[in-house]
Amino acid sequence: MHRIISIAYIFLFTLIFNSCSYKEEESLIGRWESATKPFNLGATLIFEEDSSFTEIKEARVKYSYKLAGDTLISTSFSGLTGEKIIDSANVVIFQDTLILVRGKIGDQQETIMKRYDSLYTNTNGIIGFWKWAHQSGREAISEYHPDGKAAVSVLIDRRKGHYFTKGDSLTIVMPGTTLRDVYFELKGDSLFFPDKFAPLGKIFYRVKHENNSAE
Repeated sequence: MHRIISIAYIFLFTLIFNSCSYKEEESLIGRWESATKPFNLGATLIFEEDSSFTEIKEARVKYSYKLAGDTLISTSFSGLTGEKIIDSANVVIFQDTLILVRGKIGDQQETIMKRYDSLYTNTNGIIGFWKWAHQSGREAISEYHPDGKAAVSVLIDRRKGHYFTKGDSLTIVMPGTTLRDVYFELKGDSLFFPDKFAPLGKIFYRVKHENNSAE
Protein backbone atom coordinates (compact mmCIF):
# COMPACT_ATOMS: atom_id res chain seq x y z
CA MET A 1 0.00 0.00 0.00
CA HIS A 2 2.78 2.41 0.97
CA ARG A 3 4.54 1.62 -2.28
CA ILE A 4 1.43 2.49 -4.29
CA ILE A 5 1.06 5.80 -2.45
CA SER A 6 4.74 6.62 -3.06
CA ILE A 7 4.39 5.90 -6.77
CA ALA A 8 1.28 8.11 -6.88
CA TYR A 9 3.17 11.00 -5.23
CA ILE A 10 6.05 10.63 -7.70
CA PHE A 11 3.62 10.62 -10.62
CA LEU A 12 1.82 13.73 -9.29
CA PHE A 13 5.13 15.56 -8.73
CA THR A 14 6.24 14.74 -12.28
CA LEU A 15 3.01 16.14 -13.71
CA ILE A 16 3.35 19.37 -11.70
CA PHE A 17 7.02 19.79 -12.63
CA ASN A 18 6.37 19.23 -16.33
CA SER A 19 3.44 21.63 -16.24
CA CYS A 20 5.57 24.36 -14.64
CA SER A 21 8.38 23.80 -17.14
CA TYR A 22 5.93 24.01 -20.03
CA LYS A 23 4.42 27.24 -18.69
CA GLU A 24 7.89 28.76 -18.28
CA GLU A 25 8.83 27.84 -21.87
CA GLU A 26 5.58 29.31 -23.18
CA SER A 27 5.89 32.51 -21.15
CA LEU A 28 7.03 35.93 -22.34
CA ILE A 29 9.02 36.33 -19.14
CA GLY A 30 12.72 36.51 -19.89
CA ARG A 31 15.20 38.16 -22.21
CA TRP A 32 14.75 38.09 -26.00
CA GLU A 33 17.22 39.13 -28.71
CA SER A 34 16.27 40.02 -32.27
CA ALA A 35 17.04 37.22 -34.73
CA THR A 36 18.26 39.55 -37.47
CA LYS A 37 20.69 42.41 -36.94
CA PRO A 38 21.08 44.39 -40.18
CA PHE A 39 24.29 46.42 -40.07
CA ASN A 40 24.86 44.91 -36.59
CA LEU A 41 21.92 46.88 -35.18
CA GLY A 42 19.63 44.85 -32.95
CA ALA A 43 17.12 45.00 -30.13
CA THR A 44 16.66 43.20 -26.84
CA LEU A 45 13.29 42.87 -25.11
CA ILE A 46 13.13 42.06 -21.40
CA PHE A 47 9.84 40.97 -19.82
CA GLU A 48 9.88 40.71 -16.01
CA GLU A 49 7.54 38.76 -13.73
CA ASP A 50 6.27 42.02 -12.15
CA SER A 51 5.10 43.24 -15.61
CA SER A 52 8.11 45.53 -16.04
CA PHE A 53 9.39 45.89 -19.59
CA THR A 54 12.71 47.07 -21.02
CA GLU A 55 13.62 47.63 -24.66
CA ILE A 56 17.31 47.99 -25.50
CA LYS A 57 18.51 49.09 -28.91
CA GLU A 58 22.20 48.69 -29.55
CA ALA A 59 24.88 48.13 -32.12
CA ARG A 60 26.43 44.78 -31.28
CA VAL A 61 29.20 42.80 -32.93
CA LYS A 62 30.04 39.24 -31.95
CA TYR A 63 33.48 37.85 -32.68
CA SER A 64 36.10 35.38 -31.51
CA TYR A 65 39.40 36.06 -29.83
CA LYS A 66 42.57 34.39 -28.63
CA LEU A 67 45.53 35.53 -26.56
CA ALA A 68 49.06 34.89 -27.77
CA GLY A 69 51.26 36.09 -24.93
CA ASP A 70 50.37 39.76 -24.48
CA THR A 71 48.76 40.03 -27.95
CA LEU A 72 45.00 39.91 -28.40
CA ILE A 73 43.91 38.59 -31.81
CA SER A 74 40.26 39.19 -32.71
CA THR A 75 38.38 37.76 -35.68
CA SER A 76 35.06 39.20 -36.87
CA PHE A 77 33.04 39.61 -40.07
CA SER A 78 31.86 42.81 -41.70
CA GLY A 79 28.14 43.51 -41.25
CA LEU A 80 28.06 44.98 -44.78
CA THR A 81 30.13 42.62 -46.92
CA GLY A 82 30.69 39.57 -44.71
CA GLU A 83 34.43 40.07 -45.17
CA LYS A 84 36.67 38.49 -42.54
CA ILE A 85 38.39 41.05 -40.32
CA ILE A 86 41.41 40.25 -38.15
CA ASP A 87 42.55 42.77 -35.57
CA SER A 88 45.48 42.57 -33.17
CA ALA A 89 46.37 44.67 -30.16
CA ASN A 90 48.89 44.61 -27.34
CA VAL A 91 47.21 43.92 -24.00
CA VAL A 92 48.03 45.46 -20.64
CA ILE A 93 45.92 44.53 -17.61
CA PHE A 94 46.46 46.23 -14.27
CA GLN A 95 43.94 45.60 -11.49
CA ASP A 96 40.57 46.70 -12.94
CA THR A 97 42.01 48.45 -16.02
CA LEU A 98 42.45 46.90 -19.47
CA ILE A 99 44.49 48.78 -22.08
CA LEU A 100 44.55 47.76 -25.74
CA VAL A 101 47.39 49.30 -27.74
CA ARG A 102 47.16 49.27 -31.54
CA GLY A 103 49.48 50.59 -34.24
CA LYS A 104 53.19 51.08 -34.63
CA ILE A 105 55.45 52.98 -32.25
CA GLY A 106 54.96 56.69 -32.85
CA ASP A 107 51.44 56.15 -34.19
CA GLN A 108 49.81 54.14 -31.44
CA GLN A 109 46.21 54.29 -30.28
CA GLU A 110 45.13 53.26 -26.80
CA THR A 111 41.71 52.01 -25.73
CA ILE A 112 41.37 52.20 -21.96
CA MET A 113 38.68 50.04 -20.39
CA LYS A 114 37.45 49.67 -16.82
CA ARG A 115 36.11 46.39 -15.50
CA TYR A 116 32.34 46.66 -15.48
CA ASP A 117 31.29 43.30 -14.09
CA SER A 118 32.23 39.66 -14.14
CA LEU A 119 30.17 36.51 -13.82
CA TYR A 120 33.31 34.44 -13.56
CA THR A 121 35.42 33.43 -10.58
CA ASN A 122 38.70 34.43 -12.23
CA THR A 123 38.71 38.24 -12.37
CA ASN A 124 42.45 38.71 -12.84
CA GLY A 125 42.55 38.19 -16.63
CA ILE A 126 40.69 39.54 -19.63
CA ILE A 127 37.54 37.47 -19.07
CA GLY A 128 34.54 39.52 -18.03
CA PHE A 129 32.85 42.82 -18.97
CA TRP A 130 34.75 46.03 -19.70
CA LYS A 131 33.34 49.55 -20.11
CA TRP A 132 34.97 52.19 -22.33
CA ALA A 133 34.25 55.39 -24.26
CA HIS A 134 33.37 54.70 -27.89
CA GLN A 135 34.47 57.16 -30.59
CA SER A 136 30.79 58.03 -31.13
CA GLY A 137 30.73 59.50 -27.63
CA ARG A 138 28.51 56.72 -26.34
CA GLU A 139 29.38 54.13 -23.74
CA ALA A 140 30.59 50.79 -25.05
CA ILE A 141 30.89 47.44 -23.32
CA SER A 142 33.26 44.69 -24.40
CA GLU A 143 32.79 41.18 -23.08
CA TYR A 144 35.19 38.25 -23.18
CA HIS A 145 34.13 34.69 -22.39
CA PRO A 146 36.23 31.65 -21.42
CA ASP A 147 35.31 29.79 -24.63
CA GLY A 148 36.99 32.34 -26.91
CA LYS A 149 33.77 34.17 -27.76
CA ALA A 150 33.51 37.92 -27.39
CA ALA A 151 31.24 40.84 -28.23
CA VAL A 152 31.24 44.61 -28.19
CA SER A 153 28.04 46.62 -27.87
CA VAL A 154 27.24 50.32 -28.03
CA LEU A 155 23.98 51.43 -26.44
CA ILE A 156 21.73 53.45 -28.74
CA ASP A 157 18.55 53.67 -26.67
CA ARG A 158 17.00 52.12 -23.57
CA ARG A 159 13.33 52.48 -22.71
CA LYS A 160 11.45 51.15 -19.72
CA GLY A 161 7.77 50.62 -19.08
CA HIS A 162 5.17 47.98 -18.30
CA TYR A 163 3.42 45.32 -20.33
CA PHE A 164 0.11 43.47 -20.23
CA THR A 165 -1.06 40.43 -22.15
CA LYS A 166 -4.50 39.13 -22.99
CA GLY A 167 -4.37 35.90 -24.92
CA ASP A 168 -2.12 36.53 -27.89
CA SER A 169 -2.38 40.30 -27.59
CA LEU A 170 0.39 42.41 -26.02
CA THR A 171 0.14 46.00 -24.76
CA ILE A 172 3.26 47.94 -23.75
CA VAL A 173 3.13 51.31 -21.98
CA MET A 174 6.27 53.46 -21.95
CA PRO A 175 6.72 57.20 -21.31
CA GLY A 176 5.39 58.95 -24.40
CA THR A 177 4.53 55.69 -26.18
CA THR A 178 1.79 53.08 -25.90
CA LEU A 179 1.74 50.01 -28.13
CA ARG A 180 -1.73 48.48 -27.96
CA ASP A 181 -2.93 45.04 -28.99
CA VAL A 182 0.28 43.88 -30.65
CA TYR A 183 -0.34 40.34 -31.92
CA PHE A 184 2.39 37.83 -30.97
CA GLU A 185 3.12 34.12 -31.28
CA LEU A 186 5.25 32.03 -28.93
CA LYS A 187 6.81 28.84 -30.27
CA GLY A 188 9.22 27.38 -27.71
CA ASP A 189 12.20 29.73 -27.54
CA SER A 190 11.05 31.84 -30.49
CA LEU A 191 8.88 34.96 -30.29
CA PHE A 192 7.13 36.18 -33.44
CA PHE A 193 5.34 39.44 -34.26
CA PRO A 194 3.67 38.47 -37.59
CA ASP A 195 1.88 41.76 -38.36
CA LYS A 196 3.22 43.75 -41.31
CA PHE A 197 3.81 46.72 -39.01
CA ALA A 198 5.78 45.28 -36.11
CA PRO A 199 7.12 48.18 -34.00
CA LEU A 200 9.27 45.91 -31.84
CA GLY A 201 10.71 43.78 -34.65
CA LYS A 202 9.68 40.53 -36.31
CA ILE A 203 11.49 37.57 -34.72
CA PHE A 204 13.24 37.19 -31.37
CA TYR A 205 15.05 34.30 -29.71
CA ARG A 206 15.00 33.61 -25.97
CA VAL A 207 18.35 34.19 -24.26
CA LYS A 208 19.14 31.26 -22.04
CA HIS A 209 21.62 31.42 -19.19
CA GLU A 210 24.31 28.80 -19.02
CA ASN A 211 27.01 28.13 -16.49
CA ASN A 212 29.94 30.49 -16.94
CA SER A 213 28.24 32.55 -19.57
CA ALA A 214 27.32 36.17 -19.54
CA GLU A 215 23.85 37.56 -19.66
